[in-house]
Amino acid sequence: IGAGGPTGGVRRVECIRFRIGGDGYESPIDEDDEDADNMHESGTIKETFDVCLAVSFGSLTGEWIAKGLTATTENVKDEAQTAGSKNLEPDRLDVNWKTKFLEAQRKLWESQEEVKSLKDKILEAVL
Repeated sequence: IGAGGPTGGVRRVECIRFRIGGDGYESPIDEDDEDADNMHESGTIKETFDVCLAVSFGSLTGEWIAKGLTATTENVKDEAQTAGSKNLEPDRLDVNWKTKFLEAQRKLWESQEEVKSLKDKILEAVL
């Protein structure tokens, strides 16, 4: 059958550090920045991670990068809520979706009726 499953894994992880100013803007910190080590106590440093992954399955190989990942120390009580999920109101979205659908359906029927009446007028004019 073959020599097992896919092989590979994490190739490299890059940590990118940002200094967050009082106005909320982020500016990257260079590795050779002498103030970077002293900034950890002030709490105005943000770290993001770029993870490069690779996998091989026989002669098929692939690579991809996940950029901008952050590590948090918060305990997530609601497993459905993750850092990337949005807290949207499902009931409101359903109503908006239904309203938009019904409006589009009404416009479609109106245009079909208009086409039918135009066809009838053309047939009357020709005959």
